[in-house]
Amino acid sequence: MVGMLAVFASLGLPEDTTLRLAMAGLFLASLVCIALFLLVAKLNLAELVRYIPFSVMAGFLAATGWLMASGALNIIAGTPLTLAGLEASS
Repeated sequence: MVGMLAVFASLGLPEDTTLRLAMAGLFLASLVCIALFLLVAKLNLAELVRYIPFSVMAGFLAATGWLMASGALNIIAGTPLTLAGLEASS
């Protein structure tokens, strides 16, 4: 989604057109997710989640948390959550 929005912003279109494209992209992505969830439910594939190792799931969730926390800090404080950001803030 972020890549799609970055491409829309780089096209140099008027803001209202960029917003319409972004909303259409979000709507299309939602429809794709709905279709995939329905497909998984109809084919009874939900049990495949049992075969994903705990360490893989924990790593995915930890990486998601890190990206959310570092992105929020960068937006709120304008400081990236890196060693260079730590040195710049002290």
